[in-house]
Amino acid sequence: MVIDNYVKVAEAARMLGFTMQHIRVLIRQGQLTGTKIGRDWLIARESLHEFRARRSTQTMLVERKLGRPPTIPLGKKKL
Repeated sequence: MVIDNYVKVAEAARMLGFTMQHIRVLIRQGQLTGTKIGRDWLIARESLHEFRARRSTQTMLVERKLGRPPTIPLGKKKL
């Protein structure tokens, strides 16, 4: 195994903008390819590039605002 082709969890988190815990979740889900050596996880650089490419091609979901929906003012009723 060539170590140059792998990065530690902390570096992968910095590269992708995630936390280290989220990187470990992605490894468990199979979205990133990781190898455990001792107590440290190493992630293949190629896996990071593939993950980044998949994320950039996915459509972004529209964020939903939580809370009350806006109220629509009602016009005056004619009697």
